[in-house]
Amino acid sequence: MYEEEGISGVEFPVGGRFIDILAKDRQNNYVVIELKVSKGYDRVVGQLLRYMAWIETNQAEPTQRVRGIIIAREISYDLRLAASKVADVELYEYDLSVSLKKIKCVESPLWRNQSYQSHVESKMFNDNRSKKVILVSHCLLNQNSISDGTRIFPVNSMK
Repeated sequence: MYEEEGISGVEFPVGGRFIDILAKDRQNNYVVIELKVSKGYDRVVGQLLRYMAWIETNQAEPTQRVRGIIIAREISYDLRLAASKVADVELYEYDLSVSLKKIKCVESPLWRNQSYQSHVESKMFNDNRSKKVILVSHCLLNQNSISDGTRIFPVNSMK
C-alpha cells in the first residue's frame, strides 16, 4: 500500500478524481488498482489509463514503472479485448463467500419479557439469505461511503 506524508493509497487523489488503491510492488514501482463491484466493462480501461498516466506524470520517478490492475466480480469480453492491447494492465475476477455464525447476546432483564422478545424477533431477519443480503449491502454501502467521503472508519485501518 502506498503511503507518504500521511496520505494513504486508498482513494488516492489524482486531479479531482480518486484511484481506488495506489500501491507499490516489491521493485518500488507503482500499481494502480481499480475495483469494480460487479461487472467490469471496457470503459474502465480508459479510466485506469488516465490514473496510470497521472501517476507517471506527477508522482513517479523517471525510472519507476506504473502498471494497472482491474478487479471485478466479472470481467466482460469487451474489457478482455480492450485490455489485450495494453501491456501494463492485468485483469482479475474476485469471488466472495460469506458465512455467518450467530452469537448469543448478553441477556437483559427486558429480554426476559416474552411479549417484548416476540416483538423483537418478529422484526428481525432470521433466515441466512437475508443475513447475507444485509451484510453484502452493508459492505457495498461502505465501499460507496469511501468514494463519497462519508466513511466511518479511518483510512489507516484498511492496511
